[in-house]
Amino acid sequence: MIWLALLLFASSLWAQRVVERGNHVIYADSSGRETDAGIGFSPVLIRDGKVALLRGRKFGYGDDFNCAHRETKNRVAVFDPRTRSD
Repeated sequence: MIWLALLLFASSLWAQRVVERGNHVIYADSSGRETDAGIGFSPVLIRDGKVALLRGRKFGYGDDFNCAHRETKNRVAVFDPRTRSD
């Protein structure tokens, strides 16, 4: 029973993961190699090992924003670590 628990724990260490580091999104594959996905936030691993994230300014609670200005809008991007592009 203990071996099974250790195996399950160890397998989670080899999993793909995606984290925010500062204002960058970092993708780590199952071998531990890291790829910088660039500036973004709220990353989520999706199908085929790709990363969905928000690009643009990260607004805090109560921050003023205006959706009429195209340059200040956020957008959803899908980053592919294999091609290193959106």
